[in-house]
Amino acid sequence: MAEELGLCYIDFNRYFLENKEKSKYPLYPKYGIHWSFYSLGIVADSILTYIEKLRQIDMPNYFWTKVTMNEPIGDDYDIADGMNLLFRLTGDELAYPDLQMESDSGKAKPSVIIIADSYYWGMFNYGISNAFSDSHFWYYNNMVYPDSYLNPVEVSQLNLKNEIEKHDVFIIMATEATLPYLGWGFIENVYELFRQGTSKPLHNAEFGEKIKNIINYIKTDTKWMEQIAKKAVINKISIDSMLTLDAIWLIQQENN
Repeated sequence: MAEELGLCYIDFNRYFLENKEKSKYPLYPKYGIHWSFYSLGIVADSILTYIEKLRQIDMPNYFWTKVTMNEPIGDDYDIADGMNLLFRLTGDELAYPDLQMESDSGKAKPSVIIIADSYYWGMFNYGISNAFSDSHFWYYNNMVYPDSYLNPVEVSQLNLKNEIEKHDVFIIMATEATLPYLGWGFIENVYELFRQGTSKPLHNAEFGEKIKNIINYIKTDTKWMEQIAKKAVINKISIDSMLTLDAIWLIQQENN
């Protein structure tokens, strides 16, 4: 679908599935909810390299000179930590590369906004922002980091038009579990901005939940789904896209 629409994307889920038996080191920790620290390095490097390729620039990149094997630590053990066990769980050792970033001397550093779920925290905490001149992480399209470390800053407080004009690169990232909410309203906000000139963000995670609920309801109505299918053919888009557009339209009518 993304290829048909001409969208730039990286399918890390497919990459990990294809390489889970080939990888020299574990890609997912047994006792953690996110990628392993080793995988985090692969993902961060891939994102930066992909941006370089698309923009034909040379950015600071991650590298490592050594890998240390150790028992799970930090986020690689976060599920187990949440279980509040008396004894530490035992398991295979994980790989911990000594992640470092190249000097930015003479390197291009575009500005970036990342709209993502918790899977981006690992890269954020390990300094991927240093590869950019101005980096903002819009966590679930709700809270803005690093700004919110000092005082809470919400995306809804920002002028979307100004933010788009100030940044070069926009990354929307979601893990498989959160793909139904991809963008958490950001895509709809940008659509409204260019369609009607609305510069203040209208939608957030709550908006995404409303869309999901409406789509689930439409799917229970056979006649409605028949209409959706016809409109999808007329507009030359997928049924899923047509469902989303109808859901957005209903919410807009309700707000009006």
